[in-house]
Amino acid sequence: MLHVREAVTGPTANGRAADMMYSVPTLPPDCGVLDALTTMRNSRAQLAVVATPDNPFIGLVSLDDLLSELLTANPH
Repeated sequence: MLHVREAVTGPTANGRAADMMYSVPTLPPDCGVLDALTTMRNSRAQLAVVATPDNPFIGLVSLDDLLSELLTANPH
């Protein structure tokens, strides 16, 4: 993953994208919101890749997505 901020202001802004990239956690599609939040918090990540062994990229989930889900969940 390459954050726009790093590409523009990072110490290697004129370098290769690979030098500025960082890893993000991978979550299975059936991962619960709380488990996803825990994984992302432990990884200090704001984004995670949703994937399976057969499909290495299903999509992305953001910390904002997860918090919105928690805040709008209907408890009934």
